[in-house]
Amino acid sequence: MTKPVPTHDLMAQAQRELAAAFDRHLTAAGFAELSLPLGGNVLRWLGDHGQRVGDLSRLSGVSKQAISQQVRYLAEHGYVRLASDPGDARAKVVSLTERGHASHRAALAAFTAIEEELARRLGHGRLGDLRAALTAIGGAPG
Repeated sequence: MTKPVPTHDLMAQAQRELAAAFDRHLTAAGFAELSLPLGGNVLRWLGDHGQRVGDLSRLSGVSKQAISQQVRYLAEHGYVRLASDPGDARAKVVSLTERGHASHRAALAAFTAIEEELARRLGHGRLGDLRAALTAIGGAPG
């Protein structure tokens, strides 16, 4: 009898598949330089008013140094802009450019398409079970 694949390996493989599907969708939409980590760590947290780099670090759970590198990369590629925080000249506020807003719309479309594909592959009932299991494991995202 073969030993079952450990749950953490299955979850890691599912994450790799999600990232690959996301990358394919974003590349097709004209945003090849984006990735799931860049979107999850920085872009998803930027609304109309932006965020401080330190707040992005706290929200994403990634070090300030790593967030600063990701922000620099995104700025070089035209997705975000940096400005001095009016309340604290030492702090920088990161906000979306028009390209950043467009990439956000493309990311939402990608996630919708990926979820629709999962519903086709698993069926709505099993997808609902998966969502319930993931919610029980990690709670709702912040």
